[in-house]
Amino acid sequence: MQFPEPTLTQEFLAGFLEVWRLWVPLLLLLIWVGWATRRWWGGRLLLLSLVVLIVFAAKVTLRERTRERATMDAWNKLRVPLPQVARIDGLQLAAGTMVRWNKEREGHLLTAELGTGQEVSPGMVLVGEVDHLWDEGWRGTLAKESVLRGWTCAAGKVDIHNSGELSWCVLAGRLSGI
Repeated sequence: MQFPEPTLTQEFLAGFLEVWRLWVPLLLLLIWVGWATRRWWGGRLLLLSLVVLIVFAAKVTLRERTRERATMDAWNKLRVPLPQVARIDGLQLAAGTMVRWNKEREGHLLTAELGTGQEVSPGMVLVGEVDHLWDEGWRGTLAKESVLRGWTCAAGKVDIHNSGELSWCVLAGRLSGI
C-alpha cells in the first residue's frame, strides 16, 4: 500500500502554531524595521529579511518531509507477508496476508491487510485493513451484513475481542419484539 507524498506535515504546522507568540512579533518587528529604513536602503532590508524567513521556512519544511518519509519507510518495513496460516491475537489469518508486527510486544500484530475479504472468525468476513487498537481487540470492516453471535450486524465497522468474539458492531435492520 503506497501512501501519498506528504506536502506540509501536520507536525510542522502544529509546531508553527505553538510558537506563534514568537513568529508574529518578529514578523511585525521585521515589517516595522523595513518600513522605517525604506528611505535609507530603498526597502532592501525588508526584502532581504523576507527572503531569509522564506529560506528558513523552506529548510524546516524540507527537514520535516525527510523525517516523515523516513518514518513512513520504517513503518512499511514492518509490513511482511504471513508465511503460513495462523491464528494471532484472535484472528484466523491466511498465508500471504500482509501484517505489521508489534516490535514492543513480540508475537503480536499491529495491523493485518485482508484485501477483498477473509473469514477471521466463524461467520465474520472482514475486508481491508484491521487494526489492533488496544490490548483486548481489533477494529475492522465487516464485508457484508452478517449474523454474529445472534446479532445482525450491518456491513461496516466492527470491533472484535482478542478471543475472536464480537465486541461491537452497528446493528442492521429492526429488532423484533421491541
